[in-house]
Amino acid sequence: MTSKRDLARGILWTTFLQDDHLLAALRDDSKIDVLPNSLTDLADRHIVEREILIQAEMQHKNVVSLIPTFATSAQIHIIMELMSHSLRQKMISEGALCEKDASWILHDATNGIAFCHLHGVLHRDLKPENITISDHGTAKITDFGLSTNTKGLTACGTEQYKAPEIWAHEEQTTSVDMWSLGCIMFEALTKRLTFPQAKTSDMIAAIDSAKVSYPHSLSNVSKDLIQKLIVRKAGSRLTASQVRHT
Repeated sequence: MTSKRDLARGILWTTFLQDDHLLAALRDDSKIDVLPNSLTDLADRHIVEREILIQAEMQHKNVVSLIPTFATSAQIHIIMELMSHSLRQKMISEGALCEKDASWILHDATNGIAFCHLHGVLHRDLKPENITISDHGTAKITDFGLSTNTKGLTACGTEQYKAPEIWAHEEQTTSVDMWSLGCIMFEALTKRLTFPQAKTSDMIAAIDSAKVSYPHSLSNVSKDLIQKLIVRKAGSRLTASQVRHT
């Protein structure tokens, strides 16, 4: 008999932990994503298939593993490595992170990002929810539903973490992920949104100016790194490879 426990809802599907002989045969630390029947039209299937293809190719210790998938006429099943919790959940339970904790999480995430960028993949939706942490304390990036292996102009991503060039419909490069990483780092260390403006128009203006209000509690080292990521000119931001060696 199959038993399913709802774990989380993504953009296109509900995630379940399914305890049956199939998953047990694979391994206990796996999860299965099921695309609901209502999302089986060609456009939705194309998005999911693209995510499967990109994430399956990103075989790295800091990218959530995707185990071979299978499909039925009505559903697409995606089996992925099960992580303990997300950075968002850690921030909710612990509040602002100490620099030591933030450092190793962001170091691991940057390793995963650097690997993706090396292979020409832009994630384009990095946020605390998409940085996950294993039972062994390894941080890994996940959710490649909005990723692409080409430069683009498509508006995408989560508002608070979107780089200014996305809002401005300018060409997107790997630098969009570095902007998002800067916003994530700021939020993880302060438990404050980088751009907290209530009105979307005010937030977009603040993002476009790249002006951030840094609290006194933030160390000079952290502030300096964030300032090198949250830069209006995309080409002036640190790359993932550079962040790894800071």
